[in-house]
Amino acid sequence: MANANDKSDPLGFIDRDSLEGYQLERIAIVNRGEAAIRLIRAVRELNYERHLRLATVALYTEPDRQALFVHEADDAVCIGPATFIDQRDGKSKSCYLDLDRIEQALVTARVDMAWAGWSLLAEEPRLADICERLGIVFVGPDAATLRLLSDHIRTRRLVEQVNIPVVPWSGKPIETEAEARHQAEQLGYPLVIKPAFGSPLAGAGTQATRGRSSPVPPHRLSERWERCVPV
Repeated sequence: MANANDKSDPLGFIDRDSLEGYQLERIAIVNRGEAAIRLIRAVRELNYERHLRLATVALYTEPDRQALFVHEADDAVCIGPATFIDQRDGKSKSCYLDLDRIEQALVTARVDMAWAGWSLLAEEPRLADICERLGIVFVGPDAATLRLLSDHIRTRRLVEQVNIPVVPWSGKPIETEAEARHQAEQLGYPLVIKPAFGSPLAGAGTQATRGRSSPVPPHRLSERWERCVPV
């Protein structure tokens, strides 16, 4: 079975033969731009190959109303303005990350499936939970798997246990900037600092630094550390 995030085949996670016998009529696109266009084209090919009538439903924000992916989809549902205030941290974020609006849109769209592709909400377990609660097929791993992958330490250790090569890393969570500097000396530059927990969508929180041998100022590690560590 293919990877759900394989950009060459947006529906690669679905076993085509497993679609037989299912009355799937509408698929929501919980993404935008190139990702959405790729999904729309993939569905058209699938419809042709399997003689299906699966309709695509674009979820879009008001500024994207005239976007190509909205016009190319068979149907579309607006999820609101460009941004919203996340009550969990008080920050302004893209409405494409607003799970409350996404859930409302899925209900309004009357879809049987939801596809998030890559980036945005593709690796968000709460979206998989919403789909399960609504009786919608989520095209991707289940919520339990996504939660496992959001624990980056546990995931790396699991990968190592099955002898899959990984890049050198600290081997444990790093709690302080002093520890980070020590590990940087041990591992060498360039290096990447990333959160130990949380959805890895779009590399959220990941910070890269090239270290002392580059023209980056000496305080860059401190700056990157501060950006990466949640307040």
